[in-house]
Amino acid sequence: MMKAKRWMAAAFVCIALSACGGGKQEAAVALDEARLSVSSARKAGAEASSPARLAEAVTALSAAEDSFKRKKFDAARDSAHKARDAARLAEAAAKAKGAEGAPRKRKAKARK
Repeated sequence: MMKAKRWMAAAFVCIALSACGGGKQEAAVALDEARLSVSSARKAGAEASSPARLAEAVTALSAAEDSFKRKKFDAARDSAHKARDAARLAEAAAKAKGAEGAPRKRKAKARK
């Protein structure tokens, strides 16, 4: 009976420890996504077309990286998600603005 209780206690500790490691991994993945989103927004021209939104993304990314360094993985993940979302909005605005300014192709009329 005592062995069963010890086994269950050991299993609980293992589960609890593995859950802690998952928080770090989730935060790391979120940081990578945020970095890629900010990079994509910059490449799309968000610095010119949506500078406030891009600045919001960069600020949130910086906060996420700082939280990660301090091992505040939940805060890092949340800030990284904010950065990713702001960067995606900045990229979409840049692409929309680029589409507005792009010259439209006219269909050539066939001459007889």
